[in-house]
Amino acid sequence: MKIIFSRKGMDASSGGFASPIFPDQTMHSIPIWGGESSPHKYGDLAFRYQNQPLHSVMNDYTNQFRSWENVGCHHDPMLFETPKSLVLGQADRAEGHLRNQGVGVGDLFLFFGWFRQIERRDERWSYVKDAPDVHQIWAFMKVEKKLAIDSDANKFEVLESFPFLSEHPHIKRLKTGNKKESIYVSGQHELLTYTQDRCLTDMKKYQGRSTWRLPAVFNQPKAFSHLKVFESDLNDVVIRYRGFGQEFVLDLDKLDSEKDRQEIVAHIERILGTQLFQQTK
Repeated sequence: MKIIFSRKGMDASSGGFASPIFPDQTMHSIPIWGGESSPHKYGDLAFRYQNQPLHSVMNDYTNQFRSWENVGCHHDPMLFETPKSLVLGQADRAEGHLRNQGVGVGDLFLFFGWFRQIERRDERWSYVKDAPDVHQIWAFMKVEKKLAIDSDANKFEVLESFPFLSEHPHIKRLKTGNKKESIYVSGQHELLTYTQDRCLTDMKKYQGRSTWRLPAVFNQPKAFSHLKVFESDLNDVVIRYRGFGQEFVLDLDKLDSEKDRQEIVAHIERILGTQLFQQTK
């Protein structure tokens, strides 16, 4: 069984801005830019806060960096209402990494991203002064189906069985060359509100959002992909994330201790507030 820490949403590498944490702890991950050919615009996103559309909130706290309503966005992972599901598309190097790690049905994605608190001031939304930038878990999904879409023919076959996926950006765009690409469809899933225990960033000794603090049982460098810098600190482990990679896969089958596996699963289920696994191997 694998737990995948998956970085999604606007980030500095794409020239973006921190996603908002609202005063009531509601938060929303802002999708990355999608370019002019994107089938989705920020103005299309359904999220509203106190009846204000998301693109309008973004206009405020980015100081009109762009008029966001008509800017293309890559809306992925995408929440579907009918059937109720969260759907992730992965392609190229990122999908190659997931395939190399054997990620598939039954595994758990923890979506995290760059967030910062915002507030309403002088009739406009703005970032809270001196509020820290953090890496925050904002959603999860347990994989129920993994669908290969390595060719346009594959996509047409997938649409015959799952027509609701027609709006997903990885389905709508045509293939350009022979590339690895898959769709991951959720079983259990949820978009989350802000709580401190879902914050990955080390807030005890803050050194920027990319230095994480987790319980000591996560000190498992042999079981993680990409993450290599682990430092023990009493009952915790500090993990220095250097900014490379989209997914950090924790393979529980590579752990030596069954007790460690059970403790990691218990911690994840506790912070997410739901039971996800009956047992671990």
